[in-house]
Amino acid sequence: MTLPFAARAQSGSVVNYSGTVTLAAKDAAVPPDPMPSDPPSVGTIPMSFDDPMFTNMTETTSSFNLQTGQSASHKSIRGPASGDAASTGWGNNNWDYCRCDSREGFHVCGPGYFNVTNCWIQAFGQGADHADGIQAYSPGSRGTIKVRNTSIRVNNTSATAGMFVADNWTGTIDIQDCMFWGGPYGLRLHPDAGGDNDVYLKNVYFVGPFAYGPIYFSDYGGHVNRIRKWENVRKATIENGVLKPGSPIKPPKPVKP
Repeated sequence: MTLPFAARAQSGSVVNYSGTVTLAAKDAAVPPDPMPSDPPSVGTIPMSFDDPMFTNMTETTSSFNLQTGQSASHKSIRGPASGDAASTGWGNNNWDYCRCDSREGFHVCGPGYFNVTNCWIQAFGQGADHADGIQAYSPGSRGTIKVRNTSIRVNNTSATAGMFVADNWTGTIDIQDCMFWGGPYGLRLHPDAGGDNDVYLKNVYFVGPFAYGPIYFSDYGGHVNRIRKWENVRKATIENGVLKPGSPIKPPKPVKP
């Protein structure tokens, strides 16, 4: 059985389909609210780096940085060999129809909104790496990360998680129609001194094996992960290239670190 995902196309995101990075109005201190409308989400969850949804890609072996207000579309990266992040975003950024096969995935490095749509993020760490598919690291920053129609795959060694939010980057984590495949953990979220996290999950699938578990949430300093939506969150398998939903995953009970 294939998974039905309704195609949506809404305005509110800067999208460039030429395979280049574009610069929008720069604002180094834009707060996470008010937010733009939901980013466009078209098609299904990609099943590989070479999924048919990735056509007309601009190929590179070097990482690319998105400064505040920049967007990237139809960018493909294999590398860099150094182990640096495939791409970094410094605030109010959009990655749309992007893919990477690297030792480290996408990094959120500032405040504001970060939209990841129609992407394949593969981060296979090596040696002493602590690879993440999406990592938020910017102590004291608050923002919103939205992920749509995206797959995040990491290995179980030389890695931390498919998505790792900690070290006092706090805000909203909103994930829908996505797959986490492998890792010590699939989704790992830790609020911090900067405030609570608001968590929204819908149609999110976790394909093992996971070294420790699909999800790890913890509280810190009196702050919590507030689960605002938890709908159709499931274990899953892949059979003949098709994602097969399995048993539901209950919302985790936060633990003290």
